[in-house]
Amino acid sequence: MENIFLKRINDIKQVPKGKLFSKETIFKKYNKDNNTMSYINGLQAEALLGLDDVSREKLLKGETDIFSTENSFVKFEYTQIKAVV
Repeated sequence: MENIFLKRINDIKQVPKGKLFSKETIFKKYNKDNNTMSYINGLQAEALLGLDDVSREKLLKGETDIFSTENSFVKFEYTQIKAVV
């Protein structure tokens, strides 16, 4: 019988490309305007990137784990993938 569990990946370089901008990935978002911090998923983070293809490619290649927009800083925290033992 197989055991399935969630494996947490904290290093952006180890995240499979298809998982970085998914519901399973968590980013921390700091709003510069009102000094608040919140957590968003990968889909929301990709939407914040908009047309910033340079930052998107750097994130996908694991060259950086942070990007900024006009009013926020966004940092990769972790992703969770299903693993079978």
